[in-house]
Amino acid sequence: MVLIQMKLCFEIHYFDESAYNFDVSFPKDSSFIILDENSTENDISLLVGSLLSFNDLCLNDEFIEALLKNDELALVGGIAFKQNETIIYPSCCADIQDWREVIEGVKKGETSWLGHDPSPWFEFQEDQITLWSDEVGSKDLHVIRYTKKEFECLSHELTISIERLLPIIEGWVASNYLEAPEKLYSGLKQYLLI
Repeated sequence: MVLIQMKLCFEIHYFDESAYNFDVSFPKDSSFIILDENSTENDISLLVGSLLSFNDLCLNDEFIEALLKNDELALVGGIAFKQNETIIYPSCCADIQDWREVIEGVKKGETSWLGHDPSPWFEFQEDQITLWSDEVGSKDLHVIRYTKKEFECLSHELTISIERLLPIIEGWVASNYLEAPEKLYSGLKQYLLI
């Protein structure tokens, strides 16, 4: 049986654990964190800490205002594509906020920016969508294939899994930002384009 998934993810931008007023524990086995209904509050701590560190901000109103503006903040991430044991993550300069653009582009038959070094890209042939992990000729080349219908279903599942992340974000905000929890929650929701 072939297991195919698409999940929202981000690359941890390491930061000083004592820099912020929330608990965080860094994973030892991965630099990418999946964001879905199985996420933990620690995953949200890693997300917020990475956003703050990557964009050189503090957890305050300025950060919240930046969350509410499209394309104001950056963080490496996007969609992790998985087929059985093969996982193709977004690469350098791919932004977590671009996940919807990637889906819409693929649905139109257009390859979307997934980063560089490696440089994942899509190929389209009739009803088939092929995701290459890097340029052809790369030493570490992986391929994931979808039908258009499978991609459509997986896109829908991805959206649902991100929406199911909201209560986890809300819980984290309620525990960690008492100054204006509704604003921070709205900002994170807007930032992830949910």
